[in-house]
Amino acid sequence: MQSYINELSLYMNVLVLIFSRLTGMLIIAPIFGRNNLPNIFKLAIALAMSIVVLPATLEWSEQINQLDFGIVVLFSIKEFLIGLLIGYIFNLFFSAFLIAGGMIDMDIGFAVARIIDPQGGVDTSVTGNFLYIFATLIFLILDGHHQMLKLIVKSFELLPVQAPLNLGPAYMEIIIRLIGDVFIYSIKLAVPIIITIFIVNMVLGILARTMPQMNVFIVGMPLKIFVGMLVMNFIILRYDSSVKGIINGGIAFVLEILHILRGV
Repeated sequence: MQSYINELSLYMNVLVLIFSRLTGMLIIAPIFGRNNLPNIFKLAIALAMSIVVLPATLEWSEQINQLDFGIVVLFSIKEFLIGLLIGYIFNLFFSAFLIAGGMIDMDIGFAVARIIDPQGGVDTSVTGNFLYIFATLIFLILDGHHQMLKLIVKSFELLPVQAPLNLGPAYMEIIIRLIGDVFIYSIKLAVPIIITIFIVNMVLGILARTMPQMNVFIVGMPLKIFVGMLVMNFIILRYDSSVKGIINGGIAFVLEILHILRGV
């Protein structure tokens, strides 16, 4: 009887720790972390996934059976923060689409028009919200959500619950590089339209000098919108490769930061 109690205690302790990490990831990760999804739904998904992940993580969990309840609670807080970090990295990579949309709107003239983002509850650019929603659909088509769930299982291999965290200079360096890479991704998404609108502005400037009677401001605004929408149509045709690069970049960063936190 005592052996069954010990085994049940081990399962419950491990399940709580897995549930903590998954909950931290799901409340902020793309798709799963949307504000319009009920919290009880997110908790139910996290619990179901924890039960599925549990058998694959028991091999490194033998020492957890000897831990006191207070130690398990402290480990749960640490696991929750690790899950938040994983979800935040993916969310930060997806924000590249919002940043790119803001840059595009500044050039084509949509910067004044703002709409409410249902996920973050803040106002965003029209083009950025469109690119974000479109990227979310492609993310689901490319099974990005499945790759994210596989990554959370892999994270327990790379960073077990009993492993201490290594928050050294390398950790701060990779966080700074992460922000820089997200900005570079957004520039790559927006640069075709930025260059095209720059050429349009140059042409309008030449026309304004050669034809002073033409009102460049009246002609230029609809022209820039038309050209911007036309170029965006060609960008969307190759949008799957951009989203795939975002997914791979997010996974690579998560794996790298888990290695750094482990100190290996």
